[in-house]
Amino acid sequence: MLPEAYARGYELFYGRKFSVDTRTYIPNKETEFLVNSFLMELKEGSTVIDVGTGCGSIAITIALEKSEVTVFAVDISTDALDVAKYNATNHGADIQFLESNYVDNAKLPSPDFIVADLPWGSPETILHKGGMETLKYMPEIALFHPAGPLGAQSGLLKSIERRGWHPKVFMETGLLPKDHISEIVPKEVSWEYRKKGNYSLSILEL
Repeated sequence: MLPEAYARGYELFYGRKFSVDTRTYIPNKETEFLVNSFLMELKEGSTVIDVGTGCGSIAITIALEKSEVTVFAVDISTDALDVAKYNATNHGADIQFLESNYVDNAKLPSPDFIVADLPWGSPETILHKGGMETLKYMPEIALFHPAGPLGAQSGLLKSIERRGWHPKVFMETGLLPKDHISEIVPKEVSWEYRKKGNYSLSILEL
């Protein structure tokens, strides 16, 4: 069965309607915990990059909740970027969108903060209530990384390292336990693992 969000053409996130279709992943309610945590530490005048923006829900929320920041949103999917741009225009959010594999695009500036809701799960660890039946309608690239549950997060950290940047990074790590996350965090890096219920996010000071 087609997910309800696709059928009605939108999903609610942070109290706002975001247009979604089969070009993008449907935002999870749990991800609002990532956004809340991010907004609490975000400083005015900061530069932010949202990696794997999808429909743009995180980047747009940040831009609307914190007007005195510069927001870039990237995705490897041009289809997803088209949806995100539509949502940004619809909400009047000032965001610069770029196609990029992680943060490899040379046009991206060195940011103060990076926020990323990237694939972290497996068929056994998913958040969507409809389970695999729901996920089969979503873009495969937004679901499971071929290198495993932390393949995308590891790829992001390596991409940041290649750029020589030292931002504060907020990553959704979902249902994954802390000891799994520690396997990809560089030894010299200070980091924090936060949970709300069974949902987690990881914050790294690179």
